[in-house]
Amino acid sequence: ETLNLCKKGMQKYPKDTAFLILAMRASVDTQNFTEALQYANSIMANNDIKKNSSIYSYYGLALAGNKQFDQALEQYNKALEVNKEDFKPYQYISEAYKQKGDEDKALEYSQQYMDKNPDAAPTDFMKLAEIYVNKAKKNTETKVQNIEKAISVYDKLAEKYPSLKAFAKLQGGNTAFQSELDDMAIPAYEEVIKELEAKQCDADEVGYLKQAYQYMGFIYNYDKQDFEKAKPYWEKLLQLDPENKYAKDAIEKGTKATAE
Repeated sequence: ETLNLCKKGMQKYPKDTAFLILAMRASVDTQNFTEALQYANSIMANNDIKKNSSIYSYYGLALAGNKQFDQALEQYNKALEVNKEDFKPYQYISEAYKQKGDEDKALEYSQQYMDKNPDAAPTDFMKLAEIYVNKAKKNTETKVQNIEKAISVYDKLAEKYPSLKAFAKLQGGNTAFQSELDDMAIPAYEEVIKELEAKQCDADEVGYLKQAYQYMGFIYNYDKQDFEKAKPYWEKLLQLDPENKYAKDAIEKGTKATAE
């Protein structure tokens, strides 16, 4: 809707460059990157438009959306030169390096962004953790260390946003579980369970609790081959989700095997 209004504005007032700038931003925000780059190129070619940090950043985002990451990095750095107080380009630089597959550089700039931003959002923590996970996938020798660092990012998320503690701990547990590091996942899931069993849960938290029960069941039942330790988690899961096929199947097979 905003983009359509900008287009109408450009048709009616072709000399008003404000509509062109707004159109570029709206195109980036709606991920219409091909159109965004067309607007951005027009802006950069117009000497009457003063280029500020925001314009350079959005030009970079338009370029990055078209997979032109090196050119995007040039624009993000120009944004930093124009306004050293604007720390958002650090995150954009990190994202560009991540897309290029350079996790070390992505980490460097993501950490700078986090250090400079006292109001980092939960998604910012998740982006930082994701970079460590990507590093872990690429190098088995340092997998454990990088997963530990990813989990520590989620721990910091829990500290900054106490209301999201269960969510953060669940993400840490899932990160370890998906990396086949069960012994690192267990304490995270245990914290989720302890946190949520002690309170009245909303719908999202019930979902977190179900996940924690299910993955603890998987870990003990199948990875550690210990049905007796897995059984309480399956039973608690069935209390929340009576038709859960994983829990029903595990209890049925485990009970049968025990009887034999």
